[in-house]
Amino acid sequence: MTSATKPAIAARHLTKVYRLYERPQQRILDLLGIGRRGSYTEHFALEDVSITVARGERLGVIGRNGAGKSTLLKLVSGVIPPTSGSIEVNGNARALLEIGTGFHPEFTGRDNAKAYFAQLGISGRRASELLDEVVDFAELEEYIDQPLKTYSTGMKLRLMFATSTVTAPDILVLDEVLGVGDAYFTRKSFDRINELSAREGATLLLVSHDIYTSARVCDRMVWLEKGRVVFDGDPKDAVKAYEDSIRQQEEARLRSKSALALQRDQDRPRHKPRALHVELSSADGGPLPGPVWLRSVRLLSQSKEIARLPVVDGVTTSTLDDHPAGNLADGGPASSALDLEGTCWGDVGTWLEAPARPMRDYGSPFHRAGGTMLVPSAALDDLRHLTLAIELGADTAAGLVVSCRVDQHLVAQQLLQVGNRGWEHVELPLGQGLTTQGALSGHPGTASVFGTGRIRIAGPRLTNASGQETFDFWHGEPFTFSFDYEVRDPELNENCDIAVSLQRSGVDTSCRVFTRSLRFDYNSAPQGTVSMTLDHLMLGTGPYSVSLQVAREGYYDRYRESDPFYTVNPDVHVAVRQLIDFNVHAKRVLAQATAWVAEGHWALSSQPTQAPTTTRPDVA
Repeated sequence: MTSATKPAIAARHLTKVYRLYERPQQRILDLLGIGRRGSYTEHFALEDVSITVARGERLGVIGRNGAGKSTLLKLVSGVIPPTSGSIEVNGNARALLEIGTGFHPEFTGRDNAKAYFAQLGISGRRASELLDEVVDFAELEEYIDQPLKTYSTGMKLRLMFATSTVTAPDILVLDEVLGVGDAYFTRKSFDRINELSAREGATLLLVSHDIYTSARVCDRMVWLEKGRVVFDGDPKDAVKAYEDSIRQQEEARLRSKSALALQRDQDRPRHKPRALHVELSSADGGPLPGPVWLRSVRLLSQSKEIARLPVVDGVTTSTLDDHPAGNLADGGPASSALDLEGTCWGDVGTWLEAPARPMRDYGSPFHRAGGTMLVPSAALDDLRHLTLAIELGADTAAGLVVSCRVDQHLVAQQLLQVGNRGWEHVELPLGQGLTTQGALSGHPGTASVFGTGRIRIAGPRLTNASGQETFDFWHGEPFTFSFDYEVRDPELNENCDIAVSLQRSGVDTSCRVFTRSLRFDYNSAPQGTVSMTLDHLMLGTGPYSVSLQVAREGYYDRYRESDPFYTVNPDVHVAVRQLIDFNVHAKRVLAQATAWVAEGHWALSSQPTQAPTTTRPDVA
């Protein structure tokens, strides 16, 4: 393989382990080779990571704090060596890993830039020409001869980025630094990145918390979680997985909150109980097709009940008698409680002439219902003795996932199909482990329907001027987007906020259309059709997708950046990304290489406008 055909970056089974010490002196002793074994713990920042980046490719790396993103970039840049595995970098890599790195605070901006060029072997007239380009791009004309220590963080970023990219590197490595700048400079920087990749063939490795901006810039996204790759693929799919993971994180927080609240009410120092969390959730992550009714959720040990959730009777304790796992009677009763926050539990009612509680098909952005049982630790030492027994039923067939967690660790999971069979009795042996696919076992999903489910949508369609359904439109022709709706919440009666987004390549929003003129009323019109027509589709040429959000009335007036993300926001009735795809074609060059061709009101006057004259008052 020649150097031209070799990948820019090739990481094979890459692992980086850090040693964590309780005291600084233990680190020194270990460096000297006289430290004791067991004086440190090992933290796997990266574990068995294999990634290949082709020349000219733009790769975005995403993940939570501590996922291993920065460690990967430091390995690529040669700042640190791997513990095991190999990393091959073919080409000149320039890294912006931290604001200020390699720049001296006492030197002026001009001197720092010249010193940087000198490291690249650039001097004389060429260095002066490049410096002029740096000053112009960074817009630091007034400050370029001031010491770097007088610069704000944003000004330092401008100088560093402009200096590093004024000549095209083989590989450009960026770690979060662009998130420090203002929106104007961030957009300007990404434009330069696109130019370097398209015209100069530079390879980009980018870490950014702004997943949407990264998705617009990058050809491919890699998701790291606890040092491992959990996703590697198309940016559109990465955005879907990220949005769904936000909901999963919030669900985990609510489960933990419920268990802690229940444990605080306990006073059992002899037999500290552990939390067993039981949860039913929709199989596809979206709202259920109809309510599922529950009569009982019980924990059995060899067919004997030892705990239950207060589904119907409101009782929060179950007596623990003799148990093969130990003398649990000394531990007292096992407390339990329903999780009412962030779930779809309804009020107790009647189904098939029996008291039951519904898991509703609307009402929360988390389409789940569950509760927590506090059980003495001895009962959970051997899960093979335990069985979860559930009595449930539904009028409409539905897919459910039943999950059991002990102290937030998933110990059992099973996929159920319920409905149209009256009351059903289901038993889930806890010692059997996970029986569903990986997507249901805590890995980032790819759900694309979010919201509380108070409103459902179906049958999205696009039609042209002739009323024909199509996925291909000519620039400038009429464009109609329609969908059928169903109001599920009997109390809903409001002018909802509706936003339709037209997104280029599924990630870059080119246009939004908004209305608050349509009233959704369960009593007068529980079902119907919504249509939105653009008299002239002025999008530039290319592939697009339609995303839709229907929210509570006044949602966009009240919106703040501190509000919950839309996938977990209780004011969002329904939100669907990439609901339907279409293409825009054009016969004129005007519609090419642009997002939107605006239509304005033009006027031409034959008389020049006379500017008012002003006089400067005399200064005494």
